[in-house]
Amino acid sequence: MVKPSSRLGAITGSVVLDAFVLGILGVVLVLGLTWSLYTKSSKGAGILANLWLYLEMTIFIFTLMYWELGATDTSAFLINGSAGSLTKLDAVYFTMTTLSTTGFGDIVPHSEPARFLVTCQMIVTVLLLSDIIAGLISRYFSKSDT
Repeated sequence: MVKPSSRLGAITGSVVLDAFVLGILGVVLVLGLTWSLYTKSSKGAGILANLWLYLEMTIFIFTLMYWELGATDTSAFLINGSAGSLTKLDAVYFTMTTLSTTGFGDIVPHSEPARFLVTCQMIVTVLLLSDIIAGLISRYFSKSDT
């Protein structure tokens, strides 16, 4: 049996970690938005700022969706081979491994909604990477023409 004081400490620590992770994501998102808004005068910097903002929004949105799905359906993801709910840190980690196409296999989508959500993120990732590459190529050729 867990003592109430130690359980309260564990809950408080988890809440602090969750708030920290979401706070960091929020700060990065706001900084990217600010950068995007204030670099419109420079064509190349504006393109990169917008792409950075899209990347941040993708990470933030999919992290929240994975965390919510994992919290509401504990069988949505297999974590190290067994069903369990995702923490916010797990959701950030899973989002980043999916976004980077690394896919270590320690967190696996198990239910149909989870697989659908991961498929959506894969499509968004391909489109985002295509946009980043196109932006960099257009920036390179616009500099070489002048």
